[in-house]
Amino acid sequence: MYTGHRGSGDNKKSYSASRRYFKAKENLVEENATDTVLSEGPNEFKFSLQIPQDDLPSSYKDPHGKIVYMLEAKLSRSWHFATKFQKELKLASKSLAHHGQMMFPHSGSVDKDIGVFSKGQVQMSATIDRSVCSPGDTLSIVAKISNSSSKKMKPKFSLQQKIEYNAGNGKKVCDSSLCKIVRETIEVNSEETVTCPVEIPANVIGTIHNCEILSVEYYLKVYLDISFAVDPEVVFPLVIIPSVMRFFKDKEYLVKENAGGTLLPKGVHRFKFGLQIPQGDMPSSFKGTYGKIVYMLEAKLSRSWRCPVTVETKLSFVSKSLSFRGKIVYPRSESVQKEIGVFSPGQIRMMAIVDRPVCSPGDTVSVVAKIYNSSSKKMKPKVSLQQDIVYPAKETRMTCNNRLWQIVGDTIEQNTEETFSCQVKIPGDVFYTIHNCNIISVQYHLKVYLDISFAIDPTVMLPLVIVPRSFAALSPADVLRLLLT
Repeated sequence: MYTGHRGSGDNKKSYSASRRYFKAKENLVEENATDTVLSEGPNEFKFSLQIPQDDLPSSYKDPHGKIVYMLEAKLSRSWHFATKFQKELKLASKSLAHHGQMMFPHSGSVDKDIGVFSKGQVQMSATIDRSVCSPGDTLSIVAKISNSSSKKMKPKFSLQQKIEYNAGNGKKVCDSSLCKIVRETIEVNSEETVTCPVEIPANVIGTIHNCEILSVEYYLKVYLDISFAVDPEVVFPLVIIPSVMRFFKDKEYLVKENAGGTLLPKGVHRFKFGLQIPQGDMPSSFKGTYGKIVYMLEAKLSRSWRCPVTVETKLSFVSKSLSFRGKIVYPRSESVQKEIGVFSPGQIRMMAIVDRPVCSPGDTVSVVAKIYNSSSKKMKPKVSLQQDIVYPAKETRMTCNNRLWQIVGDTIEQNTEETFSCQVKIPGDVFYTIHNCNIISVQYHLKVYLDISFAIDPTVMLPLVIVPRSFAALSPADVLRLLLT
């Protein structure tokens, strides 16, 4: 819904627009029932309402317009006015189709001739690491500036929010700057590369693109502030999405919610409380380049006629899930066999084994590879530790493949057999394996391969699971016992 005004005095005109997206209704007592008498005391009714899977916009509210989803309970009694109770629901849109091509770095450039009194040209190219993010994320921007003019200039970075309201003949646009960063002056006839991290404010709302009467958009503006000249600028559209999955929410009132006029005496007050973290299959805490898994503890103080005061602290959570380990608690081996091409006839076989595919950060695992080289080609055995982070979304999928460690063995001559062994140390700062989250996964594997010139390298992949030290210390019998309970 949107309501606005135009003009003043006798010429003042009001305009508004509204739309209902859906309505679901359930009668807890049959609508045609008569003489229904409820027993004295509290009466509870269980109910469920299905929210449509349509492309619904997220909740939003400001002085000019709002998108509200409301749950209403109504008690009707004969010869009495109906009693109503309303509760606002916070809805986060699941629409992701509008940013399928924005998960990767974006670049833009601008060239500008400086005016008559300050001849010369200014060139600027800018790159942003991604155009899709969430509140609290940090974006990285790099700008390369070539100043061939006689004017000094300052590079500036600005995060802009644009809210547009549409109501028939009335339209209102609010364009505001959420943050601005200024870098050092660039001298005349010089070149500079400027980097700038931009943190998205934690309290901004998500992008709204799927509402006809209200839209919220964001963009990053990179520009050069030049006195007495039109500033060259590069603009990057930005999509801010809310967290798309909540695993649980637990709430406790330290003072009863319906208590009126509660007065605390002057001084420091401490309240003991306990919140039960569910025993469900929840993933460990994680923060990566394109996504994060965060567990937050929030304390809120509400006072009449004042804005509430909120304090938040992050909890570091470690998943207790062991279900993915059932098949890899013992040493694991894999093998590969390959025929070398036309110009170097012969066959290569390799079998590799890892002593324990379950380990913790800082541990060392042993890898042994037995290689049979029946060809006329020389080759080098290599072992690398690989990390794969996947961010799947509705319309796109982002994968980050990182090589954390690598070792190269001695050359294996033609028509020989060799056994290659090495110790692989797991870095102490790696994330744990995450397998139980629909929107983020973190996996590891040991890649054992033979580097052969002018040929496709024979490769063996050995999956690796990195867990907290208390889990890795469990014996196979303990793991099987936990899996069966």
